[in-house]
Amino acid sequence: MALIKCPECSKDVSDKAQSCPNCGYELKNSDNIKTESNKISTSSITDKKLKFGNREVPVIVVIFLVIAVGYFIYNGGIGGSVIGKTFEDSAGEKLYFKDDDTIEITTSLGSSESSYTFENNVLKFKFVGVNFEMEYKNGCFEMETSSGKIDKYCKK
Repeated sequence: MALIKCPECSKDVSDKAQSCPNCGYELKNSDNIKTESNKISTSSITDKKLKFGNREVPVIVVIFLVIAVGYFIYNGGIGGSVIGKTFEDSAGEKLYFKDDDTIEITTSLGSSESSYTFENNVLKFKFVGVNFEMEYKNGCFEMETSSGKIDKYCKK
């Protein structure tokens, strides 16, 4: 009789056991068993889990979240990260975020400052007496014009 490591709890278990007496893990499939002599594991990164309190989260999910947050931060995000940034459309009209609540708009009609709000990925402001709403998508602010065209203001 040889002792093997349970793949679930890493306790020593008889190689003749059907299940681990410590955690109940079924040992019938010898492909999952690591022996002391070869220490080979057939599990992949998608099988591994991290513990957060009482919850186990697959490592692949944690990796994906870290990459997604890093991408969002690297690409400027939204909120405080747009302060001091200019977004421009193809016609050269510009949105410049001066601070947390002031935006400077430059168009063919002129330049003006306005207060703005940003909630649920929607930027709202007033320019030359008209209320505007723009949706933030893929790093750009988008607005449908009166002609039905989508006008995009992207970071410059």
